[in-house]
Amino acid sequence: MRFLQTASQSMSKITFHHYYMNGRTATVDDFTNPKTLGGLAKQIQQMVDVQQQWAPGTSVWIGETASAYGGGAKGISNSYVDGITWLDKLGMSSKMGVEMVIRQTFLESNYALIDTNFDPLPDYWLTLLYKRLVGNKVLNATASKCRKGQCFAFGKGSVRIYAHCAKEKFKRGSVVLYFINLWPRRLHLSFHLPENSIGYMYLLKPGESGNLTSTSVRLNGKVLRLTSSNSIPPLPPKRIEQSKLRRALSVPSLTFGFLVLEGVNARACMDGK
Repeated sequence: MRFLQTASQSMSKITFHHYYMNGRTATVDDFTNPKTLGGLAKQIQQMVDVQQQWAPGTSVWIGETASAYGGGAKGISNSYVDGITWLDKLGMSSKMGVEMVIRQTFLESNYALIDTNFDPLPDYWLTLLYKRLVGNKVLNATASKCRKGQCFAFGKGSVRIYAHCAKEKFKRGSVVLYFINLWPRRLHLSFHLPENSIGYMYLLKPGESGNLTSTSVRLNGKVLRLTSSNSIPPLPPKRIEQSKLRRALSVPSLTFGFLVLEGVNARACMDGK
């Protein structure tokens, strides 16, 4: 604290590292446990409190992070289920005002985004979709009706939903939701939307059906792989009409993804930023 008090005028960022668990002892169940995910909010709040008190002219970064320390959890941190911790971390960090999240690591160790053949692992595809779909402006996401213990409550809950303005390539006023269903049953989402609203779903499931530690991932049912020329393939969404969005949109247990809502004309997103 004394250092921050003395040096804050010469600083622009305060950084900290975050890992949810010990990679040597972590299990798949740890990755799907809401209590595991909830620990991040407490640590961010501690850092934000320090920053606001001792260095108010700076911003907070997570300068190194992944799911598990010690190089990651072998056979887990490089698999589909790691996306639960990664997507929730991106959402929680944005919600709580963290300016930058830096992933450990792109190559090598059990939490890499690409393997030793330079083929993308599940978190690579998740990160790519996030960068393409999610804008910088953070919105407040709430649910009007849900079962006890199921709804997202800040840092808790089996259903975790975050909202941002969508990236500029979408129509002005568009919103993107990203969600994680840790509930043991299907989640049914319905929306009260203006006429002519359209949804674009990007649902991610394990590449091998039912295998949470699969090192491949399916986008709307199709396994994602580089093309024969080692290029990124098209990543098309599933178009969802307004009538279905109003009735109930089904999200399987232990899956996650993104839903872009066009035509909703969200006031906070009308400036195109």
